[in-house]
Amino acid sequence: MDITPLKEKLSEINRMGYVVSLRKGNTGIGYTLETLLGVVENNLRSPDLGNIELKETLFGVAENNLRYSDLENIELKSRRIKSTSLLTMFTFNDSIWKIEQEELIQQYGYYKNGRWALYTTAKNKPNNRGFYVKVEQDTVRLYHIDGLCAIEWQLDSLIEDLKKKLSNVLLVEAESRKSGANEEFWYKEAYLLTGISVEKFLEYIKNGPIVVDLRMHIAKNGVVRNHGTAFRLHRRYWDSCFDNMEKLL
Repeated sequence: MDITPLKEKLSEINRMGYVVSLRKGNTGIGYTLETLLGVVENNLRSPDLGNIELKETLFGVAENNLRYSDLENIELKSRRIKSTSLLTMFTFNDSIWKIEQEELIQQYGYYKNGRWALYTTAKNKPNNRGFYVKVEQDTVRLYHIDGLCAIEWQLDSLIEDLKKKLSNVLLVEAESRKSGANEEFWYKEAYLLTGISVEKFLEYIKNGPIVVDLRMHIAKNGVVRNHGTAFRLHRRYWDSCFDNMEKLL
């Protein structure tokens, strides 16, 4: 994998200093970085970089000088340097539900702002809503203390998804500041993490660093809106989840 063009592009972005966010809210840091790199935003379960389409950005036409085919299977992650928020590893919603999502929300959720919702973070011990995560022989399950198994991930499918999405990660970190009504980012650090450790992933679920976020509500039209059931991890644990780390910026 020739990452020299990527390092050069990251250095170029770094030299720009503070850049005005191209989107309001939490996702602005990632969307702005993708735009600077010329990556077309997607919600696919496959990695971000690879044989991807390039787009014209507000900063000029993105040329194929990064030879993205050399960077296949690299997932792009970004964070604010001072943020204490967890980083999403990946989401996995397909064929996992042991109870209808609408029933789960109505039975275990709460009514707020005119709708039923269930936004909660579960780890290896029961949370304040009674949910917890447990690694078993062939599965990872989300339980409630009343005995309900709400979600069941087959271990082989979960590991396959983990390897597909996170075998290689480009993690870029930025200083953030407010300038009037706008947020600005200075992309200052970048790391290439390679060789995801399945053993560490399962260990961190068992011991608590990796959490599972439920993020769903019932919309006014009665349809369940699910923002993705996410596996998330604090930044300080990311390096130890991979066999190798290379500082690119």
